[in-house]
Amino acid sequence: MRTLVRLLALILIAIGAGLLVYGTTVDPAQFRAPLNFAWLLSPTETVAMGTGFLVGGLLLLAMFGFRPAQSDPFGKS
Repeated sequence: MRTLVRLLALILIAIGAGLLVYGTTVDPAQFRAPLNFAWLLSPTETVAMGTGFLVGGLLLLAMFGFRPAQSDPFGKS
């Protein structure tokens, strides 16, 4: 289950970073929505969507992707 969560977080982070970079570098006059998504109408919306995916992936990884520290009950290392 933890592997699936990490994979989903990785996908969200990658999509978010890609949308964020594309939205900041594209010229607004020549904007074309990535993958022809009809609901992304401007570079500003692309940056906002990319930021949301990036933060969502990071939160998913932080909340569910890490293992808690294993404590040794006998004090041995």
